[in-house]
Amino acid sequence: MPSYRRAFIPGGSFFFTVVTYQRRAFLTSPQARDILREAISQVQRSFPFELEAICLLPDHLHCIWSLPDGDGDFSTRWKNIKSLFSRRTLKFNCIPADISASMQSKGEVGQGFSMQSGRYDWSYYLSRDSGSGDWLITNYGEG
Repeated sequence: MPSYRRAFIPGGSFFFTVVTYQRRAFLTSPQARDILREAISQVQRSFPFELEAICLLPDHLHCIWSLPDGDGDFSTRWKNIKSLFSRRTLKFNCIPADISASMQSKGEVGQGFSMQSGRYDWSYYLSRDSGSGDWLITNYGEG
């Protein structure tokens, strides 16, 4: 069984890449964008974080988050965003047409993002170089 490393850096800034299930290209549809925006906003109300930047592409997204001082739990935030997004894409039928009714009934599409294993695809810790002020990236790898 793989052993994934996750950074626990309270108050840190992180870069994430998250990919849709089987790289299905639907994130940039107006309905999917609205659902994602609301899922992020809802999670931010319960578990605050700053969404510093987001780049939304049809089959994946990149984003930078900054967590509050003393808080390093980005995993719970992602779990909640993915869950809300996935349930709502099913509810409003804005999932790709090639996903079978069987998968939908079993909730397998509920992964929306490629989260069958309940993880995000890549995460990096961001910090500032004290001398130059440049961003430094620490790769925590897959998962």
